Amino acid sequence: MQTDASINPGNSGGPLFNAAGELVGINGRGSFEKRGRVNIGAGYAISINQIKHFLDGLKGGRIVDHATLGATVSTNFDRDVVVDRILEQSSAYRRGLREGDHIVSFGGRPIGSANQFKNVLGIYPDGWKVPLTYRRDGERRDIMVELRTLHRATEMLPGQQRERPEAPDRPRKPGDPPQPKDDPHEHLQQPNAIPEQWKHLYEEREGFANYYFNRTSQERLLKSLAPFSALKPLGGRWKVAGTVADGRPFVFTLATEGLGLKLGKDGIFFMPLDGSESIDEPPGSGGLLVAFDQFKQLLTRGPESFSVVQYIGSEPLDGVGPTVEVLQTQIGLVYTHWLFSRDDGRLVGFDTTLARDVDACEFRVHAVEDFNGRSFPSAFTVHSGDREFGTFRVNAVEFLPTPPPETR
Repeated sequence: MQTDASINPGNSGGPLFNAAGELVGINGRGSFEKRGRVNIGAGYAISINQIKHFLDGLKGGRIVDHATLGATVSTNFDRDVVVDRILEQSSAYRRGLREGDHIVSFGGRPIGSANQFKNVLGIYPDGWKVPLTYRRDGERRDIMVELRTLHRATEMLPGQQRERPEAPDRPRKPGDPPQPKDDPHEHLQQPNAIPEQWKHLYEEREGFANYYFNRTSQERLLKSLAPFSALKPLGGRWKVAGTVADGRPFVFTLATEGLGLKLGKDGIFFMPLDGSESIDEPPGSGGLLVAFDQFKQLLTRGPESFSVVQYIGSEPLDGVGPTVEVLQTQIGLVYTHWLFSRDDGRLVGFDTTLARDVDACEFRVHAVEDFNGRSFPSAFTVHSGDREFGTFRVNAVEFLPTPPPETR
């Protein structure tokens, strides 16, 4: 955001208030006379909305990336904001957005120009779900889009930022004052030795600003799985039975050899666990069998069974709901976002994605009940993309212990 407040060297990181005394941003930089320290009337600050959206990820020790819609827009002669180009791999494309469509609102804000769209987009981290309204042939359409990461992972590593070209110096004249440093904040960018009493609060790991805070955030969220702790030794076959909302019976079978679902009279779905590629089974669910197995794996084998575990930050549930904190696990190409309520810490659901640029299986837990002394989700809904796959009501579960290694 731009301001005419006098932002000068040394003000960076300080608060920016409006006339009512409300915090509206954090000072970033100003525009100065060439080689001088006099503000020429334009200052720039990070908006408070962007800070609030990014804050939990930053507090979790991450290097948080900005987001892109996966599309470019421009303002036409009629002052409409029009989609110029769009990636077919993007969530927006899968939800129906096409070149030539007019953007009406984004993130709940009316959009009147391409610059305004870019400003609103800039307040969101990658991975957030954001409501978008567009118009085509006079018809308004509302969709929910998942934002993409703006940079490649390697571009986010320290030392990968592009260097800005040096501006040419004007000729020096006798009597000119000494030139200040090109960057008055250069000293802040130099790494300093960590005082001995604070060294235990820092853990270096590639891709993180400070992994210590990410690890402690992971541990905090994982403690919220305590209600399911009785399932830990039960890593053998699981059978989960009940009815869906339309009355059809279902039976999930999660075994070490494979995953199955019998749905109604004729619906039989199976995926072997033989190292082959994970598939969207049942079709249109986003990979419900894989998602359910990820849940089983987390509860019985723990986070150690995944190749990647990291705390992501917070976001609104499904783009418009209450705030949830997000823990990510990954094994192979499959990654899952575990969603924990900010208010009470309970697990409210998880999103499992089989590969990049496909719709996730969104599993939302509505109720947890006791089954023979063990807590287990008794009601849940499954969505993928903009479709509801089904609402499930569990009435019976059966768990077998983890088999010995030689029998797995």
